[in-house]
Amino acid sequence: MLNKPIEHYHAMATIFGNCLATGKYAKATSDSLQIEATEIQDDPTEVNNGAAEANTSGNAAESSRSKPPQAKRARTCDTDDDRMIPLITKSLDRLAVAIEKSSDSSAFATEIPEDLWDNLSSLPRFEQEHLAHYYAYLCENVRIAKAFLNLDLIAKIVWVTRYISNHFK
Repeated sequence: MLNKPIEHYHAMATIFGNCLATGKYAKATSDSLQIEATEIQDDPTEVNNGAAEANTSGNAAESSRSKPPQAKRARTCDTDDDRMIPLITKSLDRLAVAIEKSSDSSAFATEIPEDLWDNLSSLPRFEQEHLAHYYAYLCENVRIAKAFLNLDLIAKIVWVTRYISNHFK
């Protein structure tokens, strides 16, 4: 019966912890069942006084401890989660650096091309209101505006037509 695996052990370990038996009972669902690892030390004066009393009794058959007992420690658990924290931290740091690099805040990335409105207004068959709306969209999205300027006339007409059909139904 001792070597029989416990059904749903991993689920229970996730909920209650699997590294420390404290003998405590949780009174509510938010109460923790684990304790922190602390050192428990016996009072060395009590041990020395007891040793002195044993030595003064004159009985050689009685033995006493001459050394104070070693400090006791509560067991701590070494879970897989504890080993993953440095790895996750390093990955998040690398992700933060990549995000900072991708959000290029230089003047080139945020500068609206000067001839953008001239390019838009020269497109045939579009109403002024639709072109103004698309111009506002391109001003908000400078990278798309720069890509738009590199297109030929037919591709520009396709882009504006697609935008108008998606936003003005």
